[in-house]
Amino acid sequence: MTFAPKLSVGGVAEGVGIPTSRVPSTYASYAHVGGAAIAANLLEARRRGMLRDGATVAIYGHGAGLTWYSALMRWHAKAG
Repeated sequence: MTFAPKLSVGGVAEGVGIPTSRVPSTYASYAHVGGAAIAANLLEARRRGMLRDGATVAIYGHGAGLTWYSALMRWHAKAG
């Protein structure tokens, strides 16, 4: 994300009723990581124990200009 990353992610979370404490962010550690932000934040969420088998996960990002993307997915822990 190229502008106010903490504010935009926090703003999106608050806008859909998700407390920002439940939103992992790697921005403070790695700054702008571009297209890798979603993967980096999923790894951070897993590291923090925030992803449980069967959990609903919301992902969000945006690119250049007015390109925005989001999805809801069900998290399944790898067996074994």
